[in-house]
Amino acid sequence: MRTAIMNLFSQIMWYLNGDDLMNILGMNLSEFMHDAYRISTEIQKTVVAPVAFALLSVFILLEFQKISMKVEGAGGAPTLGFEMIIKAFIKFIICYIVILRIQDILDGILLIAGTLTRRIIESQVDGSLRDLYSRVDSAVSSLSWWEQLVALLVFCIMFLAALVIRVLVQVTIYIRFLELYIFCAMAPIPMGALPSNEFSAMSKGFFKNFAATGLQTCFIALVLVIYPAIFTTILDNFQNGLWGIILGITIYMIALLFSINKTKGWAKMILSAN
Repeated sequence: MRTAIMNLFSQIMWYLNGDDLMNILGMNLSEFMHDAYRISTEIQKTVVAPVAFALLSVFILLEFQKISMKVEGAGGAPTLGFEMIIKAFIKFIICYIVILRIQDILDGILLIAGTLTRRIIESQVDGSLRDLYSRVDSAVSSLSWWEQLVALLVFCIMFLAALVIRVLVQVTIYIRFLELYIFCAMAPIPMGALPSNEFSAMSKGFFKNFAATGLQTCFIALVLVIYPAIFTTILDNFQNGLWGIILGITIYMIALLFSINKTKGWAKMILSAN
């Protein structure tokens, strides 16, 4: 009975800690799913980029129209028109290069987020839950046979709850990667609107949302690294033996569930993304 309880407890903590997910958090798009990365970049270059260049050409024509109207309003000053045209050409060349090399820019943003995530993971203190196993083992050993049976049933229920939380954490990580692949595929379109003062907010919003999605893994890693230490502190406040530990694990699971769901919102809040 005691062995079954301890096996369930070990499995519950393994699900909640997500140690096997730590390596996934620090991966870039090519490492995580190379085929999806290849398909998204291929769609970006062959399907979406031509649309972005067409959009950019429309904004070029509109910009030249504005320049001609300003020159006419200034009495046909040739120097003013030449300066405005040169500035417009420089801006459009920069926008053209951004569209052409947009994937390198996006990979650079994810490289920064991945480096931060790996640094957070490396700062994890090993053995933060090491004393907890012996504490649970001694608490289970002090119970009677009937109490151990009730504890086994409770741990079975908690095992199922931990399994559900683990699936939700993993789905959150996978959805984050899928969003990034979609962002990469459609990235040139908002970049085509970059030279327009009226539509440039679309490009800025894209970069903010992409960076927030990339930064989400940092917050997931923070939750998975910090919460076990908080969990052990919570357990120190409960002196009711095994039942206090069960209560602490329940609080830990609920807090972990809510926090993982809010990681995207935290990332957007830091970058002021909508």
